[in-house]
Order: sequence, then structure tokens, then C-alpha cells
Amino acid sequence: MIDGNDMTNVLKHLTRPFTYPKLDREVREFGSVCATVANGVVYFQDQWLLYYGAADKRIGPAICRPEGPPRK
Repeated sequence: MIDGNDMTNVLKHLTRPFTYPKLDREVREFGSVCATVANGVVYFQDQWLLYYGAADKRIGPAICRPEGPPRK
């Protein structure tokens, strides 16, 4: 977690990864590393899109649609 007022101030770290290889195309790529890496996150049309790299060759979005009323 990053301080919204000071982007150089890290408030908290995760104790474990929140992304991991799951799909075949993320896990089995001819001699590639089996890993996923978060590259960026945006809030768009009432959902969070986290873009990630996988298996050194793929890029994909992980989508989170929060429950509740849309944000304004």
C-alpha cells in the first residue's frame, strides 16, 4: 500500500503474492519462466483492470468487479 499523499512512502507490504500462473498459456510456454508480474492497474467503467505479464511472452488483464453501487 502506497501513501496517497507521498508516493515514495510505502505503508504496507503483502506477505504473499496475489498473482500466480494458473492458465496453461501462463504456465507452459516453451522454456519460459513460470511467473506472473503485475504491470499496472486502472479503474475503468466500474471495474479494476490489473494488467500483468506471464511466462515471459504473454500480457493479460485480471478483472475485478466490485460489488455495490457504481462509483461516481
